[in-house]
Amino acid sequence: MMKENIKNQIVDIDGYVHVVNGKVICVCSGALDLTQDEDLEEVFSIASVLGTKDFPLKFGKDTMIVLGVEPVVGSYNISYGYVRVLPDDIQEKVLLAILRYNNQIIDIDGYVHVVNGKVICFEPDVYDLNNPDDVEILLDFVSYISNPDNHECTWFGDSNTIYLRSLYKNDCKKVVLGIGHFNCLEDDVKERVRSAIDEFRGGTGN
Repeated sequence: MMKENIKNQIVDIDGYVHVVNGKVICVCSGALDLTQDEDLEEVFSIASVLGTKDFPLKFGKDTMIVLGVEPVVGSYNISYGYVRVLPDDIQEKVLLAILRYNNQIIDIDGYVHVVNGKVICFEPDVYDLNNPDDVEILLDFVSYISNPDNHECTWFGDSNTIYLRSLYKNDCKKVVLGIGHFNCLEDDVKERVRSAIDEFRGGTGN
């Protein structure tokens, strides 16, 4: 389950582990009630300072915070935890939630996607967006084509180039690249793509 507003997002992984604005925070039963706005704001406040000088990430990207129960009613304690001790399936969900928080990944129609402002077309057998490993590979590709030095990736100009990713017919593990023109998309898809790109650019329309 995910709750979000303009500034904040919280993904409930399993009732105990949460990803709050990209930070991993575990909430013990009885420590805070995240159905209450006041407690929810408290968790957002903790997430906002986690990773700062006063509240460093003790284990780097594998740092999580555990909010435990204190004997005093309405109080809780804070301790560090290590993400790697979580079950593998929970770790995958956590990583996926963090990747989605830190990046724009919009599925337009099941084939056309907007990823960090780039139009990438692929079928689910190429990149599984529920698999954090596939998402990281996709993001690495987007980072590569976003580099202005890679001129071969913008045949039709930055705003008109779309990228087609498909499996090589003789090797189901090899992904090949094709280049297409934005105008090849259906009009309704183009409109949704433009809206997603504009959102990524902060609504500037540039």
